[in-house]
Amino acid sequence: MLSFWPMSGASSSSTAPPITPTPNRRHEPETSIDRPRPAEYTAPEDSKPPGSERRITVLSVVEQSTGVLGTVLSNPVGAAVAGISTTSLAALLWWRYFRRIPTAEYVTPAVLKYRKVLVGRVVTVGDADGFRFHHTPGPPFLRDWLNPWPPRVRSKNAKPGTRTRLVRETISVRIAGVDAPESAHFGKPAQPYSKEAKDFLTSMVQSPSSPDNLTAPKKSFFSSASSSAPAHPSNDVSTKVVWLYPSHIDQYKRLVATPYVWEPPYVLGKTNVSLAMVKQGLATVYRSAGADYGQATWWARFWRKSTTGLTALERAETKAKRQKTGMWSLGKKFESPEDYKKRIKGET
Repeated sequence: MLSFWPMSGASSSSTAPPITPTPNRRHEPETSIDRPRPAEYTAPEDSKPPGSERRITVLSVVEQSTGVLGTVLSNPVGAAVAGISTTSLAALLWWRYFRRIPTAEYVTPAVLKYRKVLVGRVVTVGDADGFRFHHTPGPPFLRDWLNPWPPRVRSKNAKPGTRTRLVRETISVRIAGVDAPESAHFGKPAQPYSKEAKDFLTSMVQSPSSPDNLTAPKKSFFSSASSSAPAHPSNDVSTKVVWLYPSHIDQYKRLVATPYVWEPPYVLGKTNVSLAMVKQGLATVYRSAGADYGQATWWARFWRKSTTGLTALERAETKAKRQKTGMWSLGKKFESPEDYKKRIKGET
């Protein structure tokens, strides 16, 4: 009989190899960290760390605005509305802030409301408390090029020596807050120190080489004058810039304003011409009805709680009177410009 049991002493090569049991490992679930991510993988919004949101920058705002503007301008109606709005805004800004004012007749209440300062040059000084002002608005380096002072032009019917262009193209200015000695005119005698006051005002508002500016400017960086214009230094246009702080129009159609100029030391700011004349004893404080004294300086507002320049003018007048400066050196012979005008008016 055949035996189904292995016989002893059988060769080991005919037997199956023993099975080695493997250790029992704990099953760990696969996570997204262990799994390799493809290159195009994008984490969901909820899994992004805080602070990784897109930040709003100036560049992003400009890009978005450019896109919106391009969309609007691509539409004919939007382009038309944008063009009309831009043109209207530019015209309004020019009319209020950059339009040149030729004479005092163009100084309306709207001009006084929006034009706090008028920048230009003084063409000629007529009296100790008034001058002719050529308004030159615009950027600092382009004012003279955009608004050049025209030469004197005589019409056919005008008499020799008349200044018709001067009257049509300049603003008659009355210095605010002060009353200077009266010059001789209309057969009336001049007051003492009237010439000194006029010379001082001329030196303040005009360059030394241009006592009477009635001719065209010489060759400059942007333009050149006519070759027929005289080239004498005494007739050059004044290079000194004057800032006017307008107040109102008086009964003689003059612009009442406080003039300022740059004088050394420049660190103290612009110089008040009205205050400088009172300090030199060449003008008194104007105290009639409707007088304007300009604005107080920043330190006067802080230290003395002043809102106008009246306090500074009165202090300067008191000091000049105490030191007997200018007109105050006349002593008992002193006659104020106001009393002088009353006396002359009574005599006539």
